[in-house]
Amino acid sequence: MYLREIGRDPEYQAAWWTLTREYLAGFADSDIEAAGAHARWIVRVLRATATPPADLARLARFAAEPPRLEPPYATSAAGLPVWSEELPVELDGLAELPTDGLPVTIDARAAGVAGLRLRVHDLYGRLAAAGPRTARPVFLPRSGGEPVRGEPVELRPAEDGDGWVCDVPFRLTTIAEAGRRQGRRGMQAWGVQIGVECADGSSLITSPRPLDGLLRRRVLLSSRYGVLLAQPYRTGGGSLAVRLAPGAAGALSFVRNRLGRATARVKAKAAVRSD
Repeated sequence: MYLREIGRDPEYQAAWWTLTREYLAGFADSDIEAAGAHARWIVRVLRATATPPADLARLARFAAEPPRLEPPYATSAAGLPVWSEELPVELDGLAELPTDGLPVTIDARAAGVAGLRLRVHDLYGRLAAAGPRTARPVFLPRSGGEPVRGEPVELRPAEDGDGWVCDVPFRLTTIAEAGRRQGRRGMQAWGVQIGVECADGSSLITSPRPLDGLLRRRVLLSSRYGVLLAQPYRTGGGSLAVRLAPGAAGALSFVRNRLGRATARVKAKAAVRSD
C-alpha cells in the first residue's frame, strides 16, 4: 500500500506507519541522503515520529503524483524551510529544485457556473523568483487519450498577498463534446491539471486542490445533448477530477457507475466484518 492511498482508518494508518518505519530502519543514512528530495523528506517525516502526525493527509497528498506540498509553510528558527512546526524536518534541497520539480499547490473554487477561480500558492519564495505569468487548464481522460487544453489566462497577485489568482474557463459541455469526438460514449471521467508559465521561461504543471464549494453535482442544459450531468470530485490523492454524463445514455451510465461503486463498498465492508 502506497502512502498516497493510506485512507482514513486510524487503526490501519497506525499499523501502516509502524510497519513502514520498521522497513525503513533497514536503510543506511547514506541511502536516504542519496534519494530525491521529495522521497527524502517523506522518509525523514516517517522517522521523526513513532505515530502518524496530525497532518497525515497533507503528507499523503505530497506523496501523490504530481506531488503537492499544501500550506501552511513553516520555517525553523534559522529561517530554513521545514515540514511543520510540530515536525521541524528540514526540506533540504528545495532551493536546488527546478521550477517543474516544485511541489506547488493550486487551489480551485467555483467562479460562476462555468469558471474556476485559481489561487497559486508560493513555496518559500521559489515560485515568486520564477515570476508566474499565466495559468492554463488541461483536461486529461482518466481512461487514457488526448488531453483537452484551455487557453492561458494571466495571473495577478492576490489582494491578500497569498500567491497569485485568476479565473479560468470550466466549460463542461465543451469537454463532454470533445470526449464524444474522441469516441467516448456513456459516462466520461476527466482529470484536471493546471499549467503555469513563468516570466523566466520555466513552467510547471500540477493538479489543483478542489475546495468544498466546488464539489457539487450540476445539471447543465446542452443544445447538443439536451442535458449534461456533471460531478466534480476529489480523487484519492486529493486532486480535482470531474465525471460527465451527456444525454440520456450518459445519465444511465452515470447511475450504473454509482450503483456499482456503492455495491463494491457494501461488499468490502461485509468482507471486513466477516474477518
